Amino acid sequence: AAPACNVPVSRYALERWEADPYEVMVFRREPFAAQQQALLETLEKASRNGLANLSVSNVNVGAEMQRPMRELWTAQANAALPWMVVKYPRKTKIELPAWAGPMSAETVQALLESPVRQDIAQRMLRGDSVVWLLLESGDQRHDDQTAQLLQAELRKLEQSLVLPEPSPLDPPTNTNLPLKIVFSTVRVARSNPAERMLVNMLLNWNTSLVAEKEVMLFPIFGRGRVVPPATGEEIQPEAIREMAEFLTGPCSCEVKEMNPGYDLLLSADWKSLGDYQ
Repeated sequence: AAPACNVPVSRYALERWEADPYEVMVFRREPFAAQQQALLETLEKASRNGLANLSVSNVNVGAEMQRPMRELWTAQANAALPWMVVKYPRKTKIELPAWAGPMSAETVQALLESPVRQDIAQRMLRGDSVVWLLLESGDQRHDDQTAQLLQAELRKLEQSLVLPEPSPLDPPTNTNLPLKIVFSTVRVARSNPAERMLVNMLLNWNTSLVAEKEVMLFPIFGRGRVVPPATGEEIQPEAIREMAEFLTGPCSCEVKEMNPGYDLLLSADWKSLGDYQ
């Protein structure tokens, strides 16, 4: 049994839950051209240096492949080599790819970072409790109404919620990062080309989400851990409050895999938080 821990879930996750790596498979048949080799090395460097939570596999489709890799390759439609397939972290057991497409300078850059994901990472690093991502439906009036409801409820919760009382049994936390309840929001249009990787990561793990056109609300905490969304009419003050209470409440279960959600692929300097493992 885990000892009692009154460190808020969001702070415990930020300081102690390393982000699970996405699996990036780069399929090829011929040796890489110089520019393609440079792109592969960019991905490998990001993985090796801990700049982004990903692992990279260089796969020759002309050589013998193990069955899972062969099945993944044969499932690709109209694949132009070199071809990238990005899979969710293995611990999620999500079989559907997060993204698949040709390897190019544009796609590699888009995979490693985007304006919204950079913004989310910076908010986490400054100590925001939760970043609430509103994935727009495209109906501006409805999206604006939902955003107003969210903002109003979060401002109330910032004033009414109280952090758990510290316990002598609590593990140490980063004293340079004030422990406070701060909520922030970001809005993402599904059609935003700069955020296509992010939108895919949010939706592609569940085919019903891909087909859903309603506005969606994704709470994000820790090192980019995203909770399955509330959609449409589910986005109500009660649901927002319940999730906010959970994420700012005591971390009663310290095992990451027993908490909801999965990690986004982010480029961030989490080491700057210090070593609190």
